[in-house]
Amino acid sequence: MKKSLSKIPLLYRMIIVGIIVGIVLTLLSLIFLIWDMWDWIVGVAIGSVIEIICVALLYLGSDLSLKDKGYAFFALFFALRMLLYAGGIIVSALLTYHFKIKAINVFGVLIGYAPMQIVVIIASLKERFDLTKSIEKPIEKQDKKEAKENE
Repeated sequence: MKKSLSKIPLLYRMIIVGIIVGIVLTLLSLIFLIWDMWDWIVGVAIGSVIEIICVALLYLGSDLSLKDKGYAFFALFFALRMLLYAGGIIVSALLTYHFKIKAINVFGVLIGYAPMQIVVIIASLKERFDLTKSIEKPIEKQDKKEAKENE
């Protein structure tokens, strides 16, 4: 199972993980039904969907900027991500506080954003530094290489 998952490109793996995290968060937010706060559930669900789109934009922007060796695509995709984040917060705040429509909770949207950022950081670190391998081997090779150069 693990080998078949490693064949999937990182972007698709992160989207799958994002969907799973979003579903789990939405299911956990069902606790708010006890207090008839369904707007929190809607906020978490919308925040999770926005976060999945933002993760896709993050990886696509990074890939395009690395292939093009320019920062224009990265800046464009960064701006799109920030517009999505701000848009989710602004729309939910306007509906709740200005128009007095209790449809989407602002804090629910923020809860939907947060966990996926942690998942992206951990996955990126794991991809960059294989955390399952021992750190001592590269250090030993580096020391031997330096010892040969000093002789």
